[in-house]
Amino acid sequence: MSDTSNAKALFQAFLSAARQNDEFHVEKAKILFSDLVSSLMENQGVSNTELAERLNTSKQYISKVLNGHANVTISTMVKISRALNADFSISIHPSMNSSQARGENIHRVNGHAQYKTSSLHPQKSKAQNNGRKSQPSVGRAKQKSK
Repeated sequence: MSDTSNAKALFQAFLSAARQNDEFHVEKAKILFSDLVSSLMENQGVSNTELAERLNTSKQYISKVLNGHANVTISTMVKISRALNADFSISIHPSMNSSQARGENIHRVNGHAQYKTSSLHPQKSKAQNNGRKSQPSVGRAKQKSK
């Protein structure tokens, strides 16, 4: 095996091991958030100083956030987003590797992963539902209120 092939194999092994660590995913989320904030700032022509003023915080703190060195709370993420006239949302979805390994059937609806199996939300019988019709398991969380 050549030195280059060996180095690639070692790197892949290291990366695979790192992906098993929660800290890897925490850092990935911080980088994603800081990249999105940076893009919004650039598109709007907002400087670090201006964003700091809008948030009543220091320019240094904004730099830490943009460099991924601040462990920001959800509250801070919302405040930063609102200061940039943007909506903040959180998306949680099954890892495609883990869902495929479990054999779950997932499809995407409006860009969000949805389960197609009923095993996650077992149907109740009419007696268990006090005579109400049971609801389908897919998209249950997104039903419109009456």
